[in-house]
Amino acid sequence: MLALESLYPQAFEAEPEHLITLLLRRKRPLLDADTEPDVSSIEEHIDTFEREILSLEKQITLLIHQKEQLERSVSRRKGLLSPIRRLPSDILLEIFSWAIRRPKNSLDVTAGVWPLSQVCGCWRDIVSTSPVLWSVVILKPPYTQHSADILAYHFRHSEEHPLWVAIRVH
Repeated sequence: MLALESLYPQAFEAEPEHLITLLLRRKRPLLDADTEPDVSSIEEHIDTFEREILSLEKQITLLIHQKEQLERSVSRRKGLLSPIRRLPSDILLEIFSWAIRRPKNSLDVTAGVWPLSQVCGCWRDIVSTSPVLWSVVILKPPYTQHSADILAYHFRHSEEHPLWVAIRVH
């Protein structure tokens, strides 16, 4: 892209501004010859600059958008390279079993096995297809309108695995 100074050198010259200062200090009326450079010519330059600025702002917006897309792409690819993704499913299952060894309340979907299933699709598959993770059921108040659904989910996912159930009444 050419520099604007090379396209419109007269707009960047100090001399016209110096002449304007001299004309303003004169004690006589302005003559037609005194009005050089023409105001309309300068206004045309201003319009050209405004169009150029608008064009550059659009280019900047586009470049920012492209940069953000690349940053998201890099972030996703780095996520794929995470060491945890390299662990075999049986190792993850063992880790999950230890992580939820002593659940406090199976009806609390913010604890125990529930958060593990929300980390990523791989973990969700492991959790949902591993009956051993659903075989310990601890029920304690308060019970909500969703307690029966949560309990049914536990039983469904425990499949034929032996259950260990504890119920607290208060």
